Amino acid sequence: MIIAVSQGAESNLVKTTRGIDTTGKGLLAVDADGRTSRPGVFAAGDAVNGARTVVEAVANGKRVAEAMHAYMQSLPVPQPDRYADVPVAQDAQVLQNPAGT
Repeated sequence: MIIAVSQGAESNLVKTTRGIDTTGKGLLAVDADGRTSRPGVFAAGDAVNGARTVVEAVANGKRVAEAMHAYMQSLPVPQPDRYADVPVAQDAQVLQNPAGT
């Protein structure tokens, strides 16, 4: 999910989300790739750097988007459930062996 939070970190998203550290200026604390202190959550632009030019925000967003892509590519791919398409009998009766064996 990608959320645009306007021109600063002082939003309800940041105030109500646990596990995302902020700087002394109230901006989101990130590493060089835009990773926040919450695993899998990235941030870029004015919420990280403060008010800057549009060009700087877009360049930062592009760099962080590339880091997000690399992160998602590193996640394990869930294997499909091989029984997902097997029909399930409704109201199935339990058959018993009439011979008692």
